[in-house]
Formats: sequence, structure tokens, C-alpha cells
Amino acid sequence: MVIFFVLAVVVVPAAVVDLRSRRIPNLLSLAGILLGMALNVYLSGFEGVLTASAGMLLAFAIGFPLWLAGWLGAGDVKLVAAVGAIVGLELVLPVLAGIALAGGVLAALHLLALRLQKEPVYVYAVSLIFSGRKSESLPVGEAVPEVPKKTGMP
Repeated sequence: MVIFFVLAVVVVPAAVVDLRSRRIPNLLSLAGILLGMALNVYLSGFEGVLTASAGMLLAFAIGFPLWLAGWLGAGDVKLVAAVGAIVGLELVLPVLAGIALAGGVLAALHLLALRLQKEPVYVYAVSLIFSGRKSESLPVGEAVPEVPKKTGMP
């Protein structure tokens, strides 16, 4: 239980700073790594250093290729390494799986919010409801073209 308290002490401020500035300070990641090392030494003695180090290295090894691919920022990778140091080798994979699952849900919600925000309201929406499908004549996100007004002359 104390592991998850320490994890929250590191991750919650990182999330707040990340949401505000789109950055995770190195000092926060370093503090997480040091807290993880200290916690694991407290819980397991010298073996805790090995557990924390192995968790940190495995988490970093998983995060680094994601940074290379452009899917994570460098601050995210360093924070993931801090999470690995805190939870240790035994819990790092389940915790990272939970992080990935939560990230996937947040990404899906973000995409849904963007879709709801940017999709134009079509003037023929009522007819689409009755037809049971969307027209493919206009790509999503483009405005409905105006119909030229008749001037009375052919």
C-alpha cells in the first residue's frame, strides 16, 4: 500500500505539471527514482536497490523505443522509469499495462471529443437519419457548399 502512496506522490504532481505546461521536469523524475530506491531499500534492505534498479531499467527499456517512435515524450519515458523504480521489478509490467490501458482510454475519449467538436452540422442531417447512412459526398470536417441563389433568369 505504501508503494502506491509514493507512486501517487510522484505521478499526481507530474500529471498536473504536464497538463499545464506539456513538460515533465527532470527534477520530478529524479525525485521519483530516488524515492523509489529509498522505499525499496526500506522495504527489502539491499535487495531493494536491485529490485528498484531492475524495475527502473525495464520500464526505461519499454519506454525508450516508444520515444524513438515519437509516441512518448522524453519526460514521459523518464517518469515511466521513476514509476519502475518505485514499484520494482515484480510490479512494473502490470503497472505499465495499466498505464497503457488508461492512456488508450484517454486517447479514445480525446478523439471522440475532437470528432464531436469539429464535425459540421449538415443541413441534410434529418434525411441521413432516415436513410440509415451518412453521405460520402462530403468528407468529414468540410463545410457544406452553398447552393447558388436563383436570380430569376435561366
